[in-house]
Amino acid sequence: MKNALTFACSVVFIAAVAFLSSNCNPKCDPVGSISLSSNNNPAEYEILIKATPATSLLGKTISFGDAVVADSAKKFVENVGMVVKIPKNAAGSTKLKIQDLDCSDEVAFDFIVNSKDFYLKNPNFVSPIMPDIIFPTLVNVFPPSIAKAWASPINSDYCFWFGTTLDSILIETGATAALNKYKKFFTLKDKSFEKTTCGFGSDPNKIYALNPIYGYYDTTLVPRKIFFTVDRSSKGAGIEEYIAEFIDMKATNYNKTGLIKVLNCSVEHNATGHMLLVTSKKTGRQTLVFQALSL
Repeated sequence: MKNALTFACSVVFIAAVAFLSSNCNPKCDPVGSISLSSNNNPAEYEILIKATPATSLLGKTISFGDAVVADSAKKFVENVGMVVKIPKNAAGSTKLKIQDLDCSDEVAFDFIVNSKDFYLKNPNFVSPIMPDIIFPTLVNVFPPSIAKAWASPINSDYCFWFGTTLDSILIETGATAALNKYKKFFTLKDKSFEKTTCGFGSDPNKIYALNPIYGYYDTTLVPRKIFFTVDRSSKGAGIEEYIAEFIDMKATNYNKTGLIKVLNCSVEHNATGHMLLVTSKKTGRQTLVFQALSL
């Protein structure tokens, strides 16, 4: 009887130890396959960390060098990844680290925390970068015209000016190419420019002053998009391709309606309520522009 009691107590003790061990040492989930929307950004700006699966980022500690990202500065996006705001005290060349503190699992990337001025002066980053990552609410209605000025709410001196020539262009359409169908494209050549609104488009001190734009849109596409190229060759900055999508302005932090004051100009201009999310094919960076017909 005594031996049976001793055995029973031993079983209970072993089970208790096993229970405590399983709770003190939780299962280590691998960090997963990781990619970054950018490997450089200013402090207090957001980047997107993508993972497969996205849930592998949950519960992980994220830091830039010794600057740990607070939970309040992280936003998980289902099936995508984690939006992270770079800490205020992060600076210079550092490491972005994604760690599971319960394990030895860690992924690290080289990362540079630049000043905001760096992007204003660098020919590789001409269009204004936003402090936040945009997950757009797309709209499938074109404005009555895309012509005239599309200004940036980040730096409203920055502007895409779209011309007004409407042509039909023969395009190949896959299996139906033999039908030689025409689609209406909006051609921007010779009448469209990347420009400064305050310098009458030609300020020689600004990389984005008076660079020609070439592009088109196809009204059959869903969601609605504009494809265009900015040629900065005359400024020694080469050519950059963009894809622009019409989005719901009111679903962003830039729900500007009515009068908008263009920075550095002390002049107010009327916005139409139409907004484009513009993504560079070269850098993957996003920028926003709103239509301002009175510019």
